[in-house]
Amino acid sequence: MDLEANKALVRRHLDEAINRRQSHLWTEIMSEDFDLHHRLVPAGRDGYVAAIDILWQAFPDMSIELLDLVAEGDRVVARYIDRGTHLGEFMGIPPTGRTYEKHGFAMYRIAGARLAEAWTQEDDLAFQTQLFGPAEEWPTRTCQIPVRQRVGGGGYYRKYVR
Repeated sequence: MDLEANKALVRRHLDEAINRRQSHLWTEIMSEDFDLHHRLVPAGRDGYVAAIDILWQAFPDMSIELLDLVAEGDRVVARYIDRGTHLGEFMGIPPTGRTYEKHGFAMYRIAGARLAEAWTQEDDLAFQTQLFGPAEEWPTRTCQIPVRQRVGGGGYYRKYVR
C-alpha cells in the first residue's frame, strides 16, 4: 500500500466511520485484532467499537476535524480537533450540556491495507476542564472504569480502578 492510500484509509476512518457514524466500515478498514494502545479501551476491533459507542452516546454531536495527515512507511500520523457536547452520561457523570474542543494526535500502523494499531495523545486536562470546570469543581464521586492490565506473557485482564 502506498503512502497516499494509507492516508486515505485513516481519513476514511475519521471522516466516514467516526464523523458520519458509519461504524460498519470498521469491519472493512480495521483488523479484527486492532489495538488502540489506551488503558481504557479493550484490545480488538470490538473493544474499540464499544468505546466509540460510549462516546457517541455521551457526545452525540462528536466530530473530528482533521488538520494534518503525515505518512511514512506503514505509519500515518493525524493531527486533529475533537469536538462535542456532553448530552449523555459519561463514565458515571450525568450530562452537563457543556461543549468541549480537544486537540490531539494519533499514529496509526497499517498492515494488509487495514488499521492494525493506534496510539493517541490528547489534551485530556482541557477536555475535563471544559466539561466539569476547574479541578476543584470536578465531580467528587468515583466511577469505576475497566482497565486493561498486562499479565505474564502479554495477555490482558480487566480490572476496575477509581
